[in-house]
Amino acid sequence: MTNEFFLEAGLPYLGIDYGMASTFRFNTTVLSRRDGQEQRVANWQSPLFEGNLGDRTLTETELTQLLGFFRDRQGPVQGWRLRDWSDYQLKNELQGFGNGFRTQFPLIKRYNLAGLMFIRHITKPDLRNCVVMLNGVRMRNWRLRLSTGLLEFFQPPPSGASVTVSCSFSVPVRFVSDEFPGAKLEARNGNESLYSVGPVPVREIRLPQSRGYLQGAENSEPELDVGVDIEEELAPQSFTNLSQSANGWERREPLNPFQRRVIRTAARVIDDTELNYYLRFFRTRLGQWRPFRIKDVTTGGDLVCRFSSDSFPQTEFLAYDGNQALWNFAGFEIITLPLEFPTETFFRIARPEDFA
Repeated sequence: MTNEFFLEAGLPYLGIDYGMASTFRFNTTVLSRRDGQEQRVANWQSPLFEGNLGDRTLTETELTQLLGFFRDRQGPVQGWRLRDWSDYQLKNELQGFGNGFRTQFPLIKRYNLAGLMFIRHITKPDLRNCVVMLNGVRMRNWRLRLSTGLLEFFQPPPSGASVTVSCSFSVPVRFVSDEFPGAKLEARNGNESLYSVGPVPVREIRLPQSRGYLQGAENSEPELDVGVDIEEELAPQSFTNLSQSANGWERREPLNPFQRRVIRTAARVIDDTELNYYLRFFRTRLGQWRPFRIKDVTTGGDLVCRFSSDSFPQTEFLAYDGNQALWNFAGFEIITLPLEFPTETFFRIARPEDFA
């Protein structure tokens, strides 16, 4: 066991990480009033990845490799690299422009949607098949720091030259628990035994370089295309503030008669294009923080909504269909908001005094 707290390597490739269930999570404080209005404070601008390598059947070889890897990391002690197969590539991603003397470019990935851009810093790139281009011409005079995601040129790119990068990347993670789950022998397949394994959760490690931030129009309220496979319910809502004195007298105050609606999209199989759209939409909303609109399937009008959770719906690889991967997608839960709520006080980024 090395003394370092991070291993710049990942699981032995046996497909263990390929079929994992994954999500990512923001952190938002929601302050609700009795009349249905609310204020939301974004405590994190950059989410953390969460995954589960267990809850599946493994061969004896796969189980031995996973258990050995868990022991070598001493559970949560040492971090390591994990590829999130739902989002792991930079494809000709613009990193910036030269100015004649700048030589360093931290790797970033942009998620654009409806005038908003979420910028994610990539701290664990993979050097294999990495392509760096200057004004569309492939370059060789560079190096990439695999531990921080910093791209360095030996000579500064000329002023105005565009720097683009194509590569794969991993997420810095650790095991969540000190305890490895039990494994139950299910069957024998020739010389291999098959074991069912309980949950093996992993969680992203927040690194100093892995900050993310949002750019774009403050009043952006894009419309989320959720399709027609939805179900809806009315959330419990009080319309009266009732207070009672010790002698039995009551005071009843009417509240704003806003009926909150909870809308759920159906779990279904989606392809890479749909998954990429939902990833961009959720990241630019910062989870629960920013409102958006959806079509009311009953009236055809617009509803102002937010996501009910800071966690992206669980996603799990299913199969390949030609050039597209297919994913089991758990679906969203969405909560409607009062239309009359003033947008300028609707939400804000957390300030230092919030944690004093």
